[in-house]
Amino acid sequence: MHGMRVLATGGSERGLDVIRENGADAVFNHREDGYLQAISAATGGQGVDIVLEMAAHINLDKDLGLLTRNGRVVIIGNRGRVEIDARQAMARDAAITGMTLFNVSPADLTAIHAAIGAGLGCGALHPIVGREMPLGEAPRAHEAVLEPGALGKIVLVV
Repeated sequence: MHGMRVLATGGSERGLDVIRENGADAVFNHREDGYLQAISAATGGQGVDIVLEMAAHINLDKDLGLLTRNGRVVIIGNRGRVEIDARQAMARDAAITGMTLFNVSPADLTAIHAAIGAGLGCGALHPIVGREMPLGEAPRAHEAVLEPGALGKIVLVV
């Protein structure tokens, strides 16, 4: 929507198809050997400007090796402690930033909601609903979203 070239990863054929259907310019299976080299090759060896990281406990150290100079990693998800080679960040003057919506200012939250509304309104955003579950199964939904192969959002319905 903003003219960026998007490289994305998934771990299943269905996940890769969903990524393609949602406009990614190139997709890579992060369960295959050599996917990091394939991403690097897709950038002409220049690296990526930004990584939106959903599993920093697994990927952060690898992410740093993919960055271009002054690149950044935004940590959105993490389930444990992380060990990195800080020299990878230093060599690229890279930034590692954590983010959570709990820390967003009211003004930024308003802007975020407006951007989401605009994206939905013009058809640029296509939310993926992986499954619907009854509200009474909310505890099970919390477990299901963490399971491997979870694709899309879980929507609780009454």
